[in-house]
Amino acid sequence: MLKIYDLRLDGALISSLRGNQALTNNPEISWAVGCIGNDTFQTAYEAEFLCDGKCIWNTGKVETDKQKLTYAGETLKAGDRVEFKIKVWGNSGSVGSVCDAFDYILLDNWTAPWITCKGEREKYRPVRFSREVEIPEDIESCCLYVCGIGYQKVRIDGFEIDDAVLDPAFTDYDMRCCYVAYPNPADLTPGKHTLTVDVANGWRYEASGMLKNLNDGKGANFSGPIQLTALLRIRHKDGSEYDITTDDEWKWSYFGVTYAGIFNGEHYDARFEEEWNTVELTAPPSENTVMTPMVFPPILDQETYSPVDVWQPEKGRFIVDFGQNIAGVTQIRLPKAAPGTKITIRHAEVLDENGNLYTAPLRGAEQTDNYTYSGDDDVFYEPEFTYHGFRYAEVTGYPDILTDMDIISVSRYSNIGLRGDFRCGSPMLNAINDIGVKTELANIHSILTDCPQRDERMGWMNDATVRFEETPYNFETGRVWPKITADIVDTQQRFGDGAFQCTAPAVWGGHPADPVCTSFLMAGYMDWLHNGRAASIEIGYEGYKAWEDVLLSKSENYIVNYSYYGDWASPAFACIGYPEQDGANSAITPGIFMSTGYSYLNCKLIAKFAGILGNTDDVEKYEGLAEKIKTAFLEKWYCGNGIFADKSTLEDGESPQPMSQACQCFPVWLGIIESKDAQDAADVLVKKIEADGNRITTGNLCTRYLFDVLTARGHSDKALELLMSESYPSYGFMLQNEATTVWERFELKKNPGMNSHCHPMYGAVGYWFYAHLAGIQPLEDGYRRVRIAPANECGLLSCQASVNSPYGKISVRWTKKYGEYQLYCQIPFGVKADIDFGGVQKTVEAGYHVYNYKA
Repeated sequence: MLKIYDLRLDGALISSLRGNQALTNNPEISWAVGCIGNDTFQTAYEAEFLCDGKCIWNTGKVETDKQKLTYAGETLKAGDRVEFKIKVWGNSGSVGSVCDAFDYILLDNWTAPWITCKGEREKYRPVRFSREVEIPEDIESCCLYVCGIGYQKVRIDGFEIDDAVLDPAFTDYDMRCCYVAYPNPADLTPGKHTLTVDVANGWRYEASGMLKNLNDGKGANFSGPIQLTALLRIRHKDGSEYDITTDDEWKWSYFGVTYAGIFNGEHYDARFEEEWNTVELTAPPSENTVMTPMVFPPILDQETYSPVDVWQPEKGRFIVDFGQNIAGVTQIRLPKAAPGTKITIRHAEVLDENGNLYTAPLRGAEQTDNYTYSGDDDVFYEPEFTYHGFRYAEVTGYPDILTDMDIISVSRYSNIGLRGDFRCGSPMLNAINDIGVKTELANIHSILTDCPQRDERMGWMNDATVRFEETPYNFETGRVWPKITADIVDTQQRFGDGAFQCTAPAVWGGHPADPVCTSFLMAGYMDWLHNGRAASIEIGYEGYKAWEDVLLSKSENYIVNYSYYGDWASPAFACIGYPEQDGANSAITPGIFMSTGYSYLNCKLIAKFAGILGNTDDVEKYEGLAEKIKTAFLEKWYCGNGIFADKSTLEDGESPQPMSQACQCFPVWLGIIESKDAQDAADVLVKKIEADGNRITTGNLCTRYLFDVLTARGHSDKALELLMSESYPSYGFMLQNEATTVWERFELKKNPGMNSHCHPMYGAVGYWFYAHLAGIQPLEDGYRRVRIAPANECGLLSCQASVNSPYGKISVRWTKKYGEYQLYCQIPFGVKADIDFGGVQKTVEAGYHVYNYKA
């Protein structure tokens, strides 16, 4: 007996919110299979697709072990509801089937005009657009498409159409705007209805904080006024269709939200009464703007946290500790109060020595919400068009004694879904993993941000290079990577020279980006490796080559000649200018060393992608370029005996000394040196760590690589020793200082420069937990083949991890008990696993496998 489950559509679990929306012309469906019996892989499938009861495609029986298909039936129309049935056969003759459905929401072309407010509008004040619509009696189906930039909230007759907040996904609006599809809204029954769309600035216009002087105070390049475009497509029972779109029949008004900004917060005045005005038609954000469906999962209100403590430093001013640093908002109970009473809520990550909010690290972000009473108020207030990074809140103006029953914090992030689970015998490592996951969740808001609290919150691509390898172990990313890849391609197209900016969408940072931003290619690689999809590679492939061309053009004898960040934000004592300056550039790891290494990695990845796409010429070209970069790299820095140093600085006869821990581990991780040279370099790395007082000196990139290399080269005990440390600089030091998310720096500092207490780059160590400590490493697309090679001799007594792959859950558990090491692993149907455990090296198929050897 076979059971089909975990159906995915264009990379997303169909069961997730909007996961049943097909976003491409030829939707891709994949599935996992459970088995009771001897079957270990699929031998064939058959699928049938129906629309309005009519068969629009039958695949026939397809002989293949691949558990996915790409729709190739009759052309679909926007608004089609497609039902399908998939039947599979196993290699021992078992059969299983499943039925499901999806909504096809891709529009062939966008015909709805853009509208905006006629006349002057207050810059940071959201507006409400509205229009009456009439639904005919003979309606068969309908689909509403809305794009309000920056953020929108759609209602029908005053009721929210769904639970999403901060829609649509943030993009470079001059290049691409995302529309949100709402198939067959339940409230659109025959008769008259009022459709309203509230639109706030979001990223469409944000010129406060660090952006206030950007482009002469205009904000990012894609800044502009609030705009709305919408289309309601109605299908009659006879199959005919017509559209109701944005036009000059719409009207607009201000409403209760009097101010909304990403950095500064939201102000709500319940006394305000709507006054309707005419709209005007306007041009799209730019002549280059393309309309696309929103791919990234929507942002939702998620976990809630009750206060662990509330205190009153002075009359009428309350401080609330929610016990967990999050990205989100507060929800506060509104006791009865006189009209005009104003409650103010400020947010911060940390407190000062007197137990008050310490806001200097927020820089220009006010993170302040307020609510003004009308006298006839709702029970609760929760901001709609903003979010904050905070653990603590200060409440003033509250017309009652504030208790822990009156306020909660509400985390707010994209609904990408958890995919992995990790635990081990060390409470310290479990805590590090936990704060890493929570840090990620607080930094996923339709882009993967650097921080959720200060006046930044951007998609920094240098930090992301290691982060992107951790993310797919913990989260469902099937619709994450295509969007991120498209954001970077948009940046390239904006500038037109093959380069992109350090942030995507392009808000801040150097142009061209720092060469360490191989995250561009990593996004595509992770999509293929963890999700089994080449979609991101196809979107980015020409851009990858153009980016590497930029780096080669800025190279001298294949050594890249520039760097901004390199191995960024290592412990302060290893940074330039210490102790007089509070810098973040490494004083011991040359920036061009990192830049050149990533140029090499780019070429290796492009060659791999070329092979995946069947481009043999590019395979040969980029393998050749990689070899040339490797030769130049070794000639400049490799001194033999496993030591990397700058040869140009050595006097005749001088013995080379390793430049830094990063310089020792990075080439090994890259594979620039192999076999004995690599082992020698890892051994030198251990000696260098010990010479440095068993303190790490690596930054945002090589800290992760350090643990990888130590473990892969027989020094897992040293990796564990560093991770278990509670002395500065370490993760344990953060935990000892009350961290509930991962810090940006290893130091506990008060200056406002770079002191985010929720920063994912060092959370990338989560990759090591899964890939090395538990030993789960995908080798082929979508985990079709996986390596199980746990670091069970590191000194721990147990470890357990699982990853929900497209083929099903891969789980690994190892223990040290009764004088033996034991390994227990579950390999799902359709997957082959290469086991490497205590001298056992073998390839196995699906099933439950147990191995042991004497400790």
